[in-house]
Amino acid sequence: MAIYSIKDLELLTGIKAHTIRMWERRYHIVEPARTLTNIREYSDDDLKKLLNVSILNNCGMKISMLAHMSFAELTTTVTNVVDKHKSPGLLTEQLVIAMVNFDEKTFDDIINGSITSNGFGYALEKLIFPFLDKLGMMWQIGEIIPAHEHFASSLIRNRILHETGLLGPNRGELPKHIFFLPEGEYHELVLLSLNYLTRAKRLNTLYLGQSVPLADIISVGKQLHPKFFIFSATFPQPHKLDQLMKELSIHFPLSTIIGGGPALDEIKRKPKTFAKLSTLDDFQSIISKQGGN
Repeated sequence: MAIYSIKDLELLTGIKAHTIRMWERRYHIVEPARTLTNIREYSDDDLKKLLNVSILNNCGMKISMLAHMSFAELTTTVTNVVDKHKSPGLLTEQLVIAMVNFDEKTFDDIINGSITSNGFGYALEKLIFPFLDKLGMMWQIGEIIPAHEHFASSLIRNRILHETGLLGPNRGELPKHIFFLPEGEYHELVLLSLNYLTRAKRLNTLYLGQSVPLADIISVGKQLHPKFFIFSATFPQPHKLDQLMKELSIHFPLSTIIGGGPALDEIKRKPKTFAKLSTLDDFQSIISKQGGN
C-alpha cells in the first residue's frame, strides 16, 4: 500500500493542501496517520475518497454534505453525476479513480462511452490526453504509482492500436509521415495517438515503434523520402538527441523534423528544419500547413 504526503494529494486531487487540512479539522473528511515527527501520511483509501470528493465538490456539492457520506455513497453519487453531465473533466477524474482501483471494466466503460458519444478523436483530445498529463505527474509519486501507470498505459495503448487498425492500411503513395521513438525511449502513448490522428486525416504513415536506432531511421528515410520525421523524447540524453536531429537534417534537408517531450528542452541548438511540438494544436497546425501525402 502506498503512502502519500499532503503535497502528493494536492497534486493528484487538485485540492489545495491548506483546503485538505481545513476539511480535516472541520469535517474529519480524512484522518491521516502521523509520523513520530507529526507529519501527515495518507493511504490509498484516503486518496480514493478525496478524488471522489473533488469531483462532487467541483460539481457544486457542499463539503459539509459530502463529509457525512460513506465511501460507497460517494462512489455511487460520482457515477450518477458523471453519467448525467458527461463532462470531459469529470470523466478524466473518474479515469484516475478507476486506475487507482485497478478497475479495468470502469476504465474501459468510460473510454467506450466517450468514443460512442463523440468519436475516438474527441476521446483522445478531451479525455485521454488530459488523463495522460495527470498520469505524468502521478508517475513521480509513491512506490505503487508505476504499477498504476503500467495498468492504465496498457489499456490505452491497446485501444489506440485497435482504433488505428480500424482505419485500415495505407493507400496510394508511400507513407510520408514517419513516427518513431529514439533509441532508449519507450513511452509511446502520445506518439501512437499522433499516428492515429494523422491516419484519420487519410494521410499515409509509418510507425517504427520504440527505441529505434538512428541508422535504421536514416535507412528508412532514404527509401521513403518522407515529408516528416515525428518523434518524442522524455529520457534526458542530450548528446544522442542532438546527433539525431543533426543527422536527420543533413540527410533529409527537405524534411521537417517534429519533436516533442521534456528531454528536448535540454537541446539548445536545433536545426532550421526542426519544429517544436508542445500541444496537439501545434501538431495539427504543422501537418495542415505542409499538406498531405
